[in-house]
Amino acid sequence: MLRIRAVEQLRAIFTVLSKRGPIRESSVLGVNMRKKVIETMLYMMRTFQFCSISHQQGLLVLNHIRDAFDEEDLETMKNFVRVELEADTDFHYPSGKTTSRLNLGQIIKIAFELRNITQKALDDEESSADEELETQESI
Repeated sequence: MLRIRAVEQLRAIFTVLSKRGPIRESSVLGVNMRKKVIETMLYMMRTFQFCSISHQQGLLVLNHIRDAFDEEDLETMKNFVRVELEADTDFHYPSGKTTSRLNLGQIIKIAFELRNITQKALDDEESSADEELETQESI
């Protein structure tokens, strides 16, 4: 229960910070803090598969700080998604019964968001290359 409250408080802090301006420019969210928050949210999703409330709060936290992600953060999250999707998708109870892992929905949501971030970066890169070409042609 304390874990959920801590994640809710973290989400509240990032909500306030995001209302005060771009979170990337916030002095509160330094490089080490950002990396530790990402690492903690991914650890929580991997370790506590059946705690969907903390997963939802963790996704909200990651969503608030996504503008501050750098390439290393994106690579960390891509590796997390890759490892989790390649892992055994069933949870095995001691009785021998199995069920699907309940955190796969959140992992897929992270994967889709990573795809959107990557596609946006590619589109931005392509549009800037087009602008440079048009500028060179006009000269």
